[in-house]
Amino acid sequence: MLAICFLSVITLSYTTVQKNVSSLDLSGIHMSLQGISSVLQSINFSLASLGLDKIGRDNLINVACHIPTLKTLRLQCNNFSTVSDKLLQSCTQVTDLDISGNNITDLSEAAFRSIKGLKTLRLDNDGLSSVPNATRNLPTLKKLDLSYNIIKTLGCSDFSNLRRLEKLYLNNNLISNLEGCVFQDLRALNSLTLRRNRILNLGDAFTKGLQHLKSLDLGFNKLTNIRTKYFKSLRSLEDLSLYDNQIKTLEDGAFVGLEGLVHFTK
Repeated sequence: MLAICFLSVITLSYTTVQKNVSSLDLSGIHMSLQGISSVLQSINFSLASLGLDKIGRDNLINVACHIPTLKTLRLQCNNFSTVSDKLLQSCTQVTDLDISGNNITDLSEAAFRSIKGLKTLRLDNDGLSSVPNATRNLPTLKKLDLSYNIIKTLGCSDFSNLRRLEKLYLNNNLISNLEGCVFQDLRALNSLTLRRNRILNLGDAFTKGLQHLKSLDLGFNKLTNIRTKYFKSLRSLEDLSLYDNQIKTLEDGAFVGLEGLVHFTK
């Protein structure tokens, strides 16, 4: 990776950035739009990964996404309050997108619709109070990070049609309850992190579906009772953490179905 970040004054040219560079970090750079555009155009057919953190210019996104080889785009901490349906419209070839560390108050339902092959999406530390509609119906998505937000509830359609999703991060939110339908569409999920929420009751969230789940982290919640057959459908589970809850009762049959469990932390 070529990193040219957090510089106050810099002159870039063909000699500074070679045409065959595949990974470039321009985070925090103080440079004109024209100057950055010239740099990006000089590596138009080799760049695969680009960091544009702490730049605060959304018009650069369009320039960056016209690089046909670009697959990974990082846009952390740019004070984006709005992500419209047009902001990422030209990023059709991107597979890994990171827009974490922004304070997003308006996320269009169609924000990611043009990114047909999106595999990884980071929306952590974005001040989200609910799971955005924009993350539904992303059929190629494999990893979704919604950690460190202020999400309080999860709805039955929040993760609809994410049938290839393998990793879901919901840790460090304010979730207190899990409905039985919440994870029903996540047929390929193998890792689920719900650490550091306020979960009091698991309900039927893990009694159906999630046949391929291997890792479940429920540590640092407020569970007091592990009921019979809470985890009955998690036959592939290998790693379960209930660390630092307030568990007082383990009912008979609480761990029925966990035939492949290897690591258990309580």
